[in-house]
Amino acid sequence: MAIDADRKEKVYVQLTQILRGLLRVFQEESENKEPSIAWNTDLRDDLSVDSVEILDLMNMIEEVFNI
Repeated sequence: MAIDADRKEKVYVQLTQILRGLLRVFQEESENKEPSIAWNTDLRDDLSVDSVEILDLMNMIEEVFNI
């Protein structure tokens, strides 16, 4: 099932908002250092997300997308 471009963009925006909320520590440490988030961003390698934060992220995604 193909996802249309508008829906894909909406999902992307929602996911980046969730990630930015989870990674707000980056913004608190340095206002100029905002994480770069793209479809190919690796949570562990690029954003240093640990296993507990991954669980928090999954819970947030489930809540936002009613999974």
